[in-house]
Amino acid sequence: MKKYIHARKEYSSNPDESVSSCELLLEDPDVNVAVQVKHIYAFLIEHYVNVRNYKKAYHLMEDFRKCCPSVKLEKVISKGHIQKVYTELRIALKSTKDKEIDKEPEEEIDEEDGYI
Repeated sequence: MKKYIHARKEYSSNPDESVSSCELLLEDPDVNVAVQVKHIYAFLIEHYVNVRNYKKAYHLMEDFRKCCPSVKLEKVISKGHIQKVYTELRIALKSTKDKEIDKEPEEEIDEEDGYI
C-alpha cells in the first residue's frame, strides 16, 4: 500500500515514475491485500486519458473489466473520461443496463491509508 500511496503523491512531480510503479503493482499477485486493484486501474486510466494515450487507456479499461468483472468501470472512472476514450477511438459507447453512467466515480481514495 505504501508504494501506491507514494506513487499517487509523487505523480505531480514525476508522472512517468508514478505510472511505472502502479503498472508494476498490477503485476503483484498480493496487491489486492493492501490496495484494491480497481484504484490502481482508475489511476492509470485517468493518467493515460490526461496524456491523450487513448489506446492505452482503452486497453486498461478492458483489462479492468476482465480483472474485476463484478465492479462496473463507471463506479471508479468518470463518465467524461470513459466517453473521451470511446470518442477518440471512435468506438460506440456501451450503455449500462441498470442506469446511466455516473458523471463522477462513486468512490474516492483516502490518500492517508489508501482505503475508501
